[in-house]
Amino acid sequence: AYFQRFLRLPQRLTWKGLRWFHDPAARIMTRSLSMARKLKRKGFREVVEWNGSVDLNLFYPREKKLARHLRPIWLYVGRVSVEKNLEAFLDIDYGIGTKMVVGDGPQRTKLKAAYPEVIFTGSKSGEELAQLFSEGDVFVFPSKTDTFGRVMVEALACGVPIAAYPTIGPRDIVTAPHLGCLSRDLRYASFTALERGVPELCVEHAKNFSIPSVSRQFLANLVPV
Repeated sequence: AYFQRFLRLPQRLTWKGLRWFHDPAARIMTRSLSMARKLKRKGFREVVEWNGSVDLNLFYPREKKLARHLRPIWLYVGRVSVEKNLEAFLDIDYGIGTKMVVGDGPQRTKLKAAYPEVIFTGSKSGEELAQLFSEGDVFVFPSKTDTFGRVMVEALACGVPIAAYPTIGPRDIVTAPHLGCLSRDLRYASFTALERGVPELCVEHAKNFSIPSVSRQFLANLVPV
């Protein structure tokens, strides 16, 4: 976990403390199957999956309005902070297209000055955010520490394939080649996602994370009292 970079406790003690804290729980709900499996390996009991959801009434494919000469648009949406590993994305030399960062955070001013060729939009929400998702040609997710990554599902719902590292979160969402690409080489993942991504199938896959679907998953996890 990212906090271990700052709080340097032995991992054995950290896991022991977490198991003690969660042991009384009748269910431990975690955001992804990969995380559930990891927790079970660490000795946690009654671990079940409960995915994040996407509002399909807001996030859906919209007409792309940005100029063609900017494309392909390599898109990131999320918090602009050190734990998101944004430099791994911003340092990529794609050779074509435009990088766009949607979101705010403590690193935005610094990164905007360091990468003047990148479009930083600041924080967006609602219809404006949904439109920016649809503008992307590839959604680039450079984080290695997120346990789910709801923005990836929102991107898929807008018909945008994903490029990410093969870590917990991305590998639970990008489960087929037409949804994007996972690779330790983020540049390779980006171009592969651009080539293989199928917008219609991305949208179809996102339906697995709809609010009704995830609500049913939650209710199935509950324990009678």
